Amino acid sequence: MWPTIISIGQFHLSAFGVSLALAFIVGAFNVWREARNRGLVDDKIFDNLVVVTIAGLIGARLVFGLTHWSLFAPNWLRIFLPWKYAGLSMWGALIFSSLTLILYTLKQKLPLMVMFAAYSQGLIPVMFFVSLGTFLDGSAVGKETNWVTGLPAVGLTGKHHPVGLYGMGLTLLLWLGIELGRKLSAKVNWSRGVWSWVTVSGLGVVQLLLAFVRADLLYLGGISLDYILATILLVGPWGPIYVLIGGATTVKQTGVNLISKFKKPT
Repeated sequence: MWPTIISIGQFHLSAFGVSLALAFIVGAFNVWREARNRGLVDDKIFDNLVVVTIAGLIGARLVFGLTHWSLFAPNWLRIFLPWKYAGLSMWGALIFSSLTLILYTLKQKLPLMVMFAAYSQGLIPVMFFVSLGTFLDGSAVGKETNWVTGLPAVGLTGKHHPVGLYGMGLTLLLWLGIELGRKLSAKVNWSRGVWSWVTVSGLGVVQLLLAFVRADLLYLGGISLDYILATILLVGPWGPIYVLIGGATTVKQTGVNLISKFKKPT
């Protein structure tokens, strides 16, 4: 693990901080490029990016504070000192940024589905670099294992699953799968929004698989919130995907055919 890249006196450049910066830069570039290609103006795209990013960071920190209250209970102001009491919640970032994207995009009177498609282009690089950061600083704790991929973890005995490394690999596989799917379906008249929803569902697959090897899952009443949220992320897009690939039309036509077949002639 390599949590600190450079240390000069009191200055420390953390690997996670650099990874987070790269996640923002690459992710924002992908969002901007896709939105601009869809005909949106730069000023509104940049305004949207700034507001959504800030909301995501606030949500990530707030949810982390609420789910790790023992760390902040002695003094809740610690939540405003992320450099000293580090920690962010991916689910908090995702929920807050998604809600803000919807509300602020509507406020800007921009086409919501265009912005959704643009942000879906930024999801994969963001998840890749965040996974890189958690791997380098060892913040994503995995279960103890005897797998060949097991690595030592700071403060723990034995070898543990490198969750961040798995996250990088799975995210890369997701990207390759989506690119292959785009090429194979190039001749099919699918809506462009299909692959945006596939990306979201794929992210759910990645998080669900990672949950099986993580040792730091969140529980509520004995039920893992990570499993629930990842499953929602996985299954939620299936409806929109089905509609966009023409499934609703097929079902409707099948129903009409069945009705006409069994309808008694008058």
